[in-house]
Amino acid sequence: GLHAIALAVEPDAATGRRPVVLRRQLLNDYAADVPDDPDTRQEAVLADDVAALQVHYFGRAVDDPEPRWHDTWLEQNALPVLTRVDVRPASGEAWPTLIAHSRFGPEVVGEFDELEPDAGDAAAPDPREQEPADES
Repeated sequence: GLHAIALAVEPDAATGRRPVVLRRQLLNDYAADVPDDPDTRQEAVLADDVAALQVHYFGRAVDDPEPRWHDTWLEQNALPVLTRVDVRPASGEAWPTLIAHSRFGPEVVGEFDELEPDAGDAAAPDPREQEPADES
């Protein structure tokens, strides 16, 4: 089923480390009527100590005329088409960039067709090769 997923750096004041924690919980159509069920939650530490974690989302947000990279993806009507994760550990080299594609097709993520050029169209740029805009 569908899950809510949270990925965050959670500093530990006692150790000074900054672990990356992944939390996921099964979504329930009746979430407002059903108490939180610990059996549907999972948590894992993915990295012990990081200097930076960046997550970007590619898709067409509600007010976007075209799909593009976003720093957040909150209160949208569809899932992002792609999610990009960059991790820089506290020591050592940055991890290779991870880009994940949504498991759902165009019926759930309506903007997917926008990424695929028609046979008669010029090749569209591959969003996996586009860099997210530096909005800092």
